[in-house]
Amino acid sequence: MLNFKTIFAVIVIVASHVVKAQSVTYSVKEDDSKSPNLMINASLVDFNMGMPTLSLGCGADADLYMGRFSFEGNFHVTYWDGKKSIMKGTNESLNKLKNYSSFRLGGRFHLMDKAGTHKMKANVSTEYITGGTITHYIPMKVPCRSIIALHFGLEHYNTVVKSKRDAIITAKDGTKLSEWQSGTNLKVTMLYGGFSFVKIMKTKMTSGGDTWNFNWYRHIYIDALFAPLMNVQNIMTGTQSYVVQGTGTTGFEKSAIGARFGMNMVSKGKMSVRYEIGILPGLAGRGFFTQASFGIPIVKHIKLK
Repeated sequence: MLNFKTIFAVIVIVASHVVKAQSVTYSVKEDDSKSPNLMINASLVDFNMGMPTLSLGCGADADLYMGRFSFEGNFHVTYWDGKKSIMKGTNESLNKLKNYSSFRLGGRFHLMDKAGTHKMKANVSTEYITGGTITHYIPMKVPCRSIIALHFGLEHYNTVVKSKRDAIITAKDGTKLSEWQSGTNLKVTMLYGGFSFVKIMKTKMTSGGDTWNFNWYRHIYIDALFAPLMNVQNIMTGTQSYVVQGTGTTGFEKSAIGARFGMNMVSKGKMSVRYEIGILPGLAGRGFFTQASFGIPIVKHIKLK
């Protein structure tokens, strides 16, 4: 049980360290934030949930930041597709169902690109006292690169689909296909455009002989999506091939418009997190999705000759 003297002693210790931390000076040793940087991320776990898919997978991402332009690309595959797994035992279509996969190629044109600072914490020490621990740190204003950019590119995904239980699919020849007969594959190629808000930090700071590496990155983006190409594979049952392209009563109804909010973040060079939520172009009424990826980042400064 903590008494008044113990509480008072803790307050004095904390206050003294706060004063000390505020009086500590620090300086920049190296700053590659503004330099060309290549960011590679090995995504160890991808989790997708929504109408397009329910799956677990892996992948890789890369971002290259140059002067007024930056470029991005990623590729993600699944090793377990929940919808494909569920359909295996009930699907009467002879189509070979494929796991969900996606890739993206795009870039950014920097409307604003300037040097700035971002407040970060450098841990100094940890003290163990009665009732808990106190971590002491130096609050540092670390140099970083701030970017506002136009975000644009091309993206493609494929996933398995089937009719809903309450909506029998009618092929173009008039044949009605049940839920169990309608297992097939959907391929969507879409364009995206919007805005990106980026902060890049690749800096070394020193204070009292100690050095801290700050490899930190955050990319927030908002995109509108439009799919000029969407293809539902013909359904195969027995020796018959049924065309199910179309809308309403003539096949799978599709929607070419969507939108998303996303964020990529590298936390002090230790772990990367990518998160997205939105509505994908594809089957009408089935576009809502959310996905998260967790991986290992590599931030590499590029020296140009």
